[in-house]
Amino acid sequence: MRVYFRLSDERWRIGRVRNFFLEDDGSVTYEVRLPNKQDVDVPEAALRVRALAGVWEPGEVLALGASETQRWFDARWPAREALIALRAAGQGLTGLASASVEIVGHQLDAVRRVLHDPLQRYLLADEVGLGKTIEACAVLRQTLIDDVSATAVILTPSALTRQWERELLNRFDLTPGRGGRVQVLPHGDLSADIAAATLLIVDEAHRIEPGSDGFRHLKRLADESPKLLLLSATPPIGHEVAFLALLRLLDPQRWEAETEERFAEHVARSQEYGRLLLGLRPDASAFVLRQRVAGSTSLFPDDTVIADLAHRFQTTEDAAERVTICSKLRQHIADTYRIHQRLIRNRRADLEGWEFQPRGPATLRVEEDADPALQQALLGLEDWRAEALLVSQSEPELADQLAQRYQCLLQILSTAAAPVASLSPIFASEAALLQAIDEAAGDDARIRRAAFVAEVAQRHLRFLRPTSGPARLVVFASDSDFAEAIVAAIRALGVESVFDAATGQDVADDFAMCDAAAIAVFGPAGEEGLNLHFADAILHADLPPSVRRLEQRIGRLDRFGRTRGPIKHVVVAPAADGDTTWSAWCDLLRDGFGIFDRPVGDIQFVLDAIEADVRRLRLLGPQALLDFREQLAGLVAQHRERLDEQYAMDQLAMARESARALAETLEDAEADEDDLAARVDGLLTSTLQLRVRREGKDILTLNWGPNTQLPEHPWRAQFSAGLGRPLTWKRRLSVARPKIALLRPGSALIDALERLLEWDDRGAAFATWRLQPGAGGPGQERLAFRLCWVVGPSTPPANLLRSGEDAEGLRRQAEGFLQPWTLTQHVGPDLQPITDPDWLALLERPYRPEAAVDGSRDFNLGSRPEWLRQVIDQTSFANLCASVTAGAAASLEGSELFRERISAASGRAALEMERRASRRRLRGGFDTDEAAARDAILDDIVRDLIERPRLRLDCIGAFVVAGYVPQAPRR
Repeated sequence: MRVYFRLSDERWRIGRVRNFFLEDDGSVTYEVRLPNKQDVDVPEAALRVRALAGVWEPGEVLALGASETQRWFDARWPAREALIALRAAGQGLTGLASASVEIVGHQLDAVRRVLHDPLQRYLLADEVGLGKTIEACAVLRQTLIDDVSATAVILTPSALTRQWERELLNRFDLTPGRGGRVQVLPHGDLSADIAAATLLIVDEAHRIEPGSDGFRHLKRLADESPKLLLLSATPPIGHEVAFLALLRLLDPQRWEAETEERFAEHVARSQEYGRLLLGLRPDASAFVLRQRVAGSTSLFPDDTVIADLAHRFQTTEDAAERVTICSKLRQHIADTYRIHQRLIRNRRADLEGWEFQPRGPATLRVEEDADPALQQALLGLEDWRAEALLVSQSEPELADQLAQRYQCLLQILSTAAAPVASLSPIFASEAALLQAIDEAAGDDARIRRAAFVAEVAQRHLRFLRPTSGPARLVVFASDSDFAEAIVAAIRALGVESVFDAATGQDVADDFAMCDAAAIAVFGPAGEEGLNLHFADAILHADLPPSVRRLEQRIGRLDRFGRTRGPIKHVVVAPAADGDTTWSAWCDLLRDGFGIFDRPVGDIQFVLDAIEADVRRLRLLGPQALLDFREQLAGLVAQHRERLDEQYAMDQLAMARESARALAETLEDAEADEDDLAARVDGLLTSTLQLRVRREGKDILTLNWGPNTQLPEHPWRAQFSAGLGRPLTWKRRLSVARPKIALLRPGSALIDALERLLEWDDRGAAFATWRLQPGAGGPGQERLAFRLCWVVGPSTPPANLLRSGEDAEGLRRQAEGFLQPWTLTQHVGPDLQPITDPDWLALLERPYRPEAAVDGSRDFNLGSRPEWLRQVIDQTSFANLCASVTAGAAASLEGSELFRERISAASGRAALEMERRASRRRLRGGFDTDEAAARDAILDDIVRDLIERPRLRLDCIGAFVVAGYVPQAPRR
């Protein structure tokens, strides 16, 4: 344990307790080792230790003579600089930056919008597959980092609870559990027994019916939880009631009194505004642009900003200026007249960059199973269809039930799932028809079918030619027993690398890391939640009748980070001729839905109606499906056009700041991961002496050791979450192998280290005698100081905020304008900055305790106070430390660089605040007067944080440079 004491000379000294013994009178004497390795006995009454919550100033520590060797500083400050730069580049979003995920622009921007807001109540409405779960998990993790007492409840459909738990554990290093800080609960558990949390997350929020008991319990939780994230891709058009219910949960003050009729009018107007914005594209003709600009003044007659922009457009002849005006006009309309400002929506079609490879043009190959028994069963199925069609015509009320039965029979024959004769008959002759199908198929239908799928899989694995790495083939089956039979059949063929994915993501991870060509077989559970972007092709052991299920399958491969180009598809069908139901369904999927070339997640909310039509057409026969292709393609295009209009304002509002630029800034800060490792690992292992075990070049494990230079209480517990586990500085490695924790600000180990550096003054103050031959003898010593500063916005006082407003959110928002930075000053005893290059080079040299070839050497004055007193007396030195600290702070605040930085940040903030003020004035009935007034106050708080940043002196050091040493050096 580190202790402070002073004996007869009244000078404070530092040492570490080595041993103790009891005196005859019952008192305790401690053996304390000094920095110069000398041991002294100190009575207990003379010892002092650092308070856990104490506040210290480096200048005071130096003035008191309680400084440590410069070696601590040389380890501390480079690590501090690197970690502060990382935090600044990510604008304080450490919950996302420290997760085992790729940094994706639109996700980073969505998380920034939530976490830079003092009121963190948002609707995340990204299109399916764009990562709403990652965005919500990042906000959750940041909430727990910001507040050690914070809790979170996640409500999700029961089928997705495991996916959420896996994502939290593997990607965000959070362990959910009932009664813990993070709970993942199914929607069905909604009851009065669930307590409100700091953060409430509701996935698929639109599935909880307004007016139901579940929704009433949800409303209570939403009202009582300060932070709320609702996840739903439900578009407003056609779902106005559900959408309004979500907005009432988010902002009851604004939306509770809103009628459904009035809200429907808002939605309709937003569609009209969207059509206007789509026409204001810079590439439109001059005639169209003039019409659209004129139309904007008619739609918004009271908006002076639009009137001014329209006038400028009409009076300028400069084509480039007109493009600029159109861009400003579009941005202003989108930003001001959106239905709700706390709605975040991204669509795949609007994203730029590397996030997605094109899904198509896809390669689609159909393999027909020519098994004679199966072909006989198909003839029996056709007999069933002909009879069912007659029944549906005579009894129309049975038409939908029969269409669903036909779909079920197709699925059973595709997977040999069960005897069809076990189904309850719908019409009189059905039992005999079903019995005939079973007899034709035979008892071993599943074994034969699985064997054929296995042969196809083996053949296509050989033919795959990936651009990098070994081939990866994914097999999907709609029945779990069928999937197991396929695995057994593939192994029987002698294929070595076969992964039975019944256990889910763990097998998927092993599949990804396999160094040979491999096949993984997934049942229905594998169609959701898994990341298989590294695979080359999909073999569909059956083609599901549900478009959603097929989209889920393809979406396992068509994900962020995919680099292997268009996905190859192989479909195993019972019959592949052009006049069969299976071939017609495949053609409809390809030519009508276009699912193999483009995701259909954007049309998910019209799929139910379309699939109901398809079921009825399927019963009519293959030609009916083929005839529907062109009409279906038109319906899909029409719906996407409506979506373009509806989302135009959201897309423009999200593009106000470049999400890509923010991601690139963070990537640039992380670019030299080896330098990050060198700066921080040295502090952790060489200085703090945590034990290290390395597994290859990039993986390390740290543990507490007998020589660890920290008090066991409380720091062992503080560091425990980051110890005894594999760690890495390489993001790509942690993304590929998420059980290896990523080292970044926000991770358990690095956050513990930063808390330690805020508490521990070792390295924050040092005094060094720098022996430099030729520098002069007694009376010619030169004294100098090094000061290291951290500058940036502080956290606003709690008394300025209302309940539910997040102080850290305001600080992060201020950091978005004024990123924290570090700087180092060198000052002489005359309080003037040192600028001479040779003098600076000498002062910036790292600590050198051993003599160099030229005879130069450094000595720790913390253990040699008498040397310092030969140059300056203790009182004068203490006064000088105070003067240097104050003078350097004043010099920093008065410097041109500091003023320019603050001025530029304040200017950016002023423009943004004025834009917000203008929006508040124009939105009128959209927002309440009270909410608008409060937003203005919060904007003023942010502006003040920027204009009056906190200057924190992190480290200070004193140098005495001389050509001699006062006496023989001590060991």
